[in-house]
Amino acid sequence: MKAKFLFGIALLIAFPSLAQVSHRPVANQEPKHAEPECPDGRGCRTLKQMWDGGDNVARSATWACFTQTDLGYVTDRDEVLLLRDGVSVFEMHMFVNGIERLSSEAQAEYFRDGIAHWEPGNGPTSLDVTKSNETLTVDLRYTGVEKANEHLRFTMRLSSGRFKLESTIEKRGLFSTETSAEDITGQCVLLHKPTR
Repeated sequence: MKAKFLFGIALLIAFPSLAQVSHRPVANQEPKHAEPECPDGRGCRTLKQMWDGGDNVARSATWACFTQTDLGYVTDRDEVLLLRDGVSVFEMHMFVNGIERLSSEAQAEYFRDGIAHWEPGNGPTSLDVTKSNETLTVDLRYTGVEKANEHLRFTMRLSSGRFKLESTIEKRGLFSTETSAEDITGQCVLLHKPTR
């Protein structure tokens, strides 16, 4: 027994590479992404399903936002708002019941004096984004169902992730215009650190 032990030590001294552990990467092994933490509810479950399925919009988003009431998170609403705070492009995607209801993007215009601004891109939607050290403000205008003009104004405190979403829908009839408004509050969860 003692002879085997001494033989093993002699081998390690003579061939030190036997004691080294190889740290070569395994081929085709993708890095693991931690599943996002979010408030329990249908919207969170939808986000996790998208994340686990490798959805590019979910994986590249900076923020995931969920609505809430004064009593806590709304667990029966399956809505997720995903924001991508990129250097050159800002994106906004809204999912309702797991289906993308709208998406829009804006191109970077300038960044000075602590204020970033993206100008609206071309397309059926107009997305205007401004970001300071304290707040992120997004104005989205688009034509919705029944040719109604819809305006969403999203304002978030960056320190807390708390947001307010003001929604205004204007339906123009032949002789009159009908306007409805709704204010929603909620919480955004940081998925990735912003790139600036």
